[in-house]
Amino acid sequence: MKVKSSYHIWILILAAAVVLCLSCGDKGDISEEETSDILFPSFKAVDQNGQELSHKDIANGVSVVSFVTSWCVTCPGELLKLEDIRRAYGKHKISVIAMTYEKPENFKELIDSLHLEIPIVKIDTTVFKELQIDAIPTRILLNDLEIKMKLVGSPHYREDRFRENINEILGISPEDGKDSIKSSSN
Repeated sequence: MKVKSSYHIWILILAAAVVLCLSCGDKGDISEEETSDILFPSFKAVDQNGQELSHKDIANGVSVVSFVTSWCVTCPGELLKLEDIRRAYGKHKISVIAMTYEKPENFKELIDSLHLEIPIVKIDTTVFKELQIDAIPTRILLNDLEIKMKLVGSPHYREDRFRENINEILGISPEDGKDSIKSSSN
């Protein structure tokens, strides 16, 4: 009886590990060649502070949008990366937003404990579907609403390349951009 019971426990642990890997795993990037003519869809949302946001707020210039949930194990690390991007590029006025299908209030404790200043907005699940977001977290780099790069999973092995792409779009030389890339490795 004891052997059968431990067998069931191992099956449950294995099933939980599979679910975790599938929900937070890396399913690949969109390369820059594949992103031409892919635009971020229209949306209207309200953030955790009651401020209204829409696609117009990210329509001009560089924006970083990440899709997160409150139940995702790796999403707190992703939110810290977003906050780091916001701080590293603050003088360049890029938009950094986290999007979820949940109420932003679900993130209040996390926002407070991590001292996050990025907006977290609830959006309609149609945006997830239109962008084929099938794993959480997924981060997208935009320039004038055009998708330039997509990272799936966190931490991600292409984090430095993501920062290099931001620098390239902003016209920051590789030498000047080293600080922003260095901060992503911390």
